[in-house]
This record gives sequence, structure tokens and C-alpha cells, in this order.
Amino acid sequence: MQITSQTPAVYAVFSPKAVTQKATVTPPDFNGPGNVAPRAIDFSHITPRQLHAYLDDRVMSGNIDGPEGLYCTTLFGSIPGEWYTERADEPMDLTATVRSIADFARDNGSSSLVRLYDGLLGWMKLMETQSVHISVVA
Repeated sequence: MQITSQTPAVYAVFSPKAVTQKATVTPPDFNGPGNVAPRAIDFSHITPRQLHAYLDDRVMSGNIDGPEGLYCTTLFGSIPGEWYTERADEPMDLTATVRSIADFARDNGSSSLVRLYDGLLGWMKLMETQSVHISVVA
């Protein structure tokens, strides 16, 4: 097995002659300068890479219930997909973005979308008060 990395993700590529080799991946040093230590998340100043890591952690933990899965999916889709590759480390104000989407839905009379995005804003505020670990450099 060979370990290749094109982006922050690590991909395993199996080859017949490498099957007996043991793959090792050294985790990055999160204590170095510029790395983010455990702290409360701030959706008003978050990078797409941090958002992706946060949402991935929430989903993979298996502890999401009720509308939280929908909120995670909605947050992930709230920014253009290319930002995850082209602007992955540029901080953005995701709270303002979601608020703008809610306002647009409100102005256009879509009560179900208003409920969704207002609920999402409340959930985001709740998540900001909880301590999380973001291990991705901004």
C-alpha cells in the first residue's frame, strides 16, 4: 500500500507488491506555531478547511441527532464548493452568510426555509459555546 496525498486528505492506493509493507502516516504536529489549539469554534471567522474538519468530526462522531445532520449538511453547502479547494485557508464570516440566506428566504416568503436557517443560526450559536478541537491551520 502506498500513501499519497494531494490535498489535506490522505488516500491509500493498494498495489500487489506493496501489500506486505506496513504503511505509516505521521500525524501533523498540532502544537506548532500557527496551529489551532482546542477552543470554541467561531463561525464568524472560520476557513472552509476548518469548517470541513469540524463538520466531518461532528458527523463521524456518531453523536448527531435530530436536525443536527441536516444542519451539518446545510452548513457544508452554504459556501461554494470551489472555496474548499481554491480558498481553503481564507477566513470567512459564515454566520453572516447563513443570516443572509435566511433573510433572502424571509423576503421571498419561504417560511420553511426561514425556519431551517433560523434553526441553523441557533444551532451555530450553541456550537460556538461548546469547546471543540479544530486541528487545521488557518
